[in-house]
Amino acid sequence: LGNGTGADGVRIVDCTGVVVDTVLYGDTNTEGLLGDGGSTSVVTGVGEGTSLGRWPEGADTNAPADFVGYATPTPGAANTAPGTGTGTGTGTGTGTGTGTGTGTGTGTGTGTATADCTNADGMVINEIATDPGNAYVELLNNGTGTVRLARWELSWGAATYGTPLVLEGADLLPGATYVAGNVRVPGWVHPTGLSGLGTGSADADAVRLVCGTRTVDTVVYGPPGGPNPDGWDDDLVADTRAFAPAPPTGMSVGRVPNGSDTGRSDMDFVIGVRTPGRSNVAGGTPTDTGGADTADTAAGSDSAVASDTADGTDTADGTDTADALDTADGADTGDDATTPRQPDEDDLKGGLLGCATGPTRPPGAAMLLVACAALVARRGRRCGGGVPHRPTNPTLS
Repeated sequence: LGNGTGADGVRIVDCTGVVVDTVLYGDTNTEGLLGDGGSTSVVTGVGEGTSLGRWPEGADTNAPADFVGYATPTPGAANTAPGTGTGTGTGTGTGTGTGTGTGTGTGTGTGTATADCTNADGMVINEIATDPGNAYVELLNNGTGTVRLARWELSWGAATYGTPLVLEGADLLPGATYVAGNVRVPGWVHPTGLSGLGTGSADADAVRLVCGTRTVDTVVYGPPGGPNPDGWDDDLVADTRAFAPAPPTGMSVGRVPNGSDTGRSDMDFVIGVRTPGRSNVAGGTPTDTGGADTADTAAGSDSAVASDTADGTDTADGTDTADALDTADGADTGDDATTPRQPDEDDLKGGLLGCATGPTRPPGAAMLLVACAALVARRGRRCGGGVPHRPTNPTLS
């Protein structure tokens, strides 16, 4: 990889031989290297121990101005706003009667990156569960454009908003979720204990989502029409009384229909079973009354798996070995049927997985085949022929 003496380049070419992207960098392009669109312009400023990065992140106009220099490289992390600097100069002059002076100055500075609030109108707080040690807040991109959550803030409190949780750099596509809490679910998760999240059992408590200086969404929850001694404001009314219901133990409150947002928490939120990372449902009975939700695929650490009889449409959790995320566990006949459980090593040993090709491949075979291949890599076993067992199980689709 060239160090930028003269001109050097990096290029991405797709599997059909088409050039997807080219970056030329260095001092001067005396070699006549061609970039995208036939440009010979180079990005300057590269040096030992530094990096070049696109700012705004991902900017691509095929011009050197897309890139800025970073004194500290950030591989795998978001690029930050470039810093600004000021310089001072001094000069001296000599002469008879008149004098001239020259001066030079150098400056260094640091810039504070700000949150990107593009498409923020589509973001909502979609579900809240407050069980101590097992709480979570689910965010949903309910809009039509991608939302970049890096440096957004989530705040909560029982009397006042505490120190906000700064969200990690997730790009949420429309319909995608981001869950903050002690849960293990598909998609974006920010593991945290959510210390200080109020239960709303005695009076109102609140959660809010902020981008920069803008409050994007607020949910106030507590006893219906009950006291609001802390004066929480929702998105429409100061010192509101339009509360979402308080989540009972082992349950959550969520927007039903999923993502609905009228601006009134009392109209949008209902009590239902815990569904982190999945569509909300109304009603049911507690499905998880003990332990952290960090082992939803292992019945041994979940203190309420055996008595779980109302996890959506689940009617046979007594022999269920994968709790809320299980949709194809043999004796389990209905567990939500919204998020398939990922096959595990027991499935490979028990013969659940097979390799299928051709028009006979049933729904779900592709997912199972990928899982089988991953397990083969770990366990050194072969993928057997034929199609996955239980092909008539409707949850495989």
